[in-house]
Amino acid sequence: MTEGPATGKSSAGDQPLAGIRVIDATSHWGELAGRTLAELGADVYKFEPSGTDAAAPKADETYLACVRAGKTRIAAGDFTPHLADADVLLESGCSGDWSSRHPHLVHVSITPFGLAGPLADAPATELTIEAAGGLVGLQGDGDRPPTPMGAMPQAAFHAGAQAAADAMIALYERERSGLGQHLDVSAQACVVWTLMNASGYPPNTGANPPASSEFRAQPNPAAAAQNLRLPGIVHCKDGFAQVRFQMRIIGERTFDAMLRWVETSNLPLSEAARGLDLRHWLTDLRAGKLDHDAVQEAADRIVDLVAMKTKQQLQAYSAEHGLTLAAIHTAKDLLADPHLAARDFWIREGDYVYAGPFARLSRTPLSRKRHVAELATVPPRPQRPAPKKTAPDAPFAGLKVADFS
Repeated sequence: MTEGPATGKSSAGDQPLAGIRVIDATSHWGELAGRTLAELGADVYKFEPSGTDAAAPKADETYLACVRAGKTRIAAGDFTPHLADADVLLESGCSGDWSSRHPHLVHVSITPFGLAGPLADAPATELTIEAAGGLVGLQGDGDRPPTPMGAMPQAAFHAGAQAAADAMIALYERERSGLGQHLDVSAQACVVWTLMNASGYPPNTGANPPASSEFRAQPNPAAAAQNLRLPGIVHCKDGFAQVRFQMRIIGERTFDAMLRWVETSNLPLSEAARGLDLRHWLTDLRAGKLDHDAVQEAADRIVDLVAMKTKQQLQAYSAEHGLTLAAIHTAKDLLADPHLAARDFWIREGDYVYAGPFARLSRTPLSRKRHVAELATVPPRPQRPAPKKTAPDAPFAGLKVADFS
């Protein structure tokens, strides 16, 4: 991928998955998989799952416009007769392995806990999967119960995105073997991968991360050990921002750089606080090399400074200096974000404004089509060729990657 203007004028033949046919029979647990594959240029035919999905979010027009963008909705009928012509089947718990009946087919099952294991058939909602994946225990204010991610089904979105990536890997492998396979995607497992460094604490320290889970009501140890009141989520001029000083190197650099910003402002600052070198404050304060009251004053004045700045000012300063200072954007903020505007990210189609492609590919641009088409049935397609051979290797065997990220 290289940078370049997003023209949105590519033909279907230029798109990464042009010519790939996808049957999407998922419940809400897998809706985003079909949306992602459609963005990559696949022809995605959406069949409504049978029965009701009690765990699904309220199916308002905005939600459906998001998750079904770029798909073709099939009015009614059974999807199984169309699998002989399909490359990928996405579903959320139908019985059987359809890739065994159609050897070319990449069959992706996307369910709350996966198809196997003691909880495979357990009832599940967005909240229970976020909690079972370890996410809920990391969230919310310490003096109140933990909270789920938000109004949208984030666990289901993570599962759908993972399923799309898994399908891509299986399609790549099929180019060598000619064979599809059955992929089993667990939304719970997908949530675990969102925890970042939190998943490393139990195996390495024997406990959950500080200030989370059973420790959520306790102050951060780095601040408590120094008896400091350090900022977290604080008010800025037009909303909220997050400031984090309690991390070695990058957090310490943030504390120091923010104090330098205070020094250039009109905020009052004592001589003891002015000029403090906070680049190693975690160890220096513990060693008695810094005055406690001066460090606390620096932190308090930084909170005052943030309250005077807009989100855009904070974001620009953070990006310039590489800090753990983050403006907290609302959806409305994102629509006005100058960086997204410069990348031609937003797509306006009809009454809606949609998020644009998740990546910019220089030779194979992703689809910017966002409307939902409707057909009575899936159009015919020439029969696929028979499988070529079996490849015993892993999907990416022989692929060399140079990682300079």
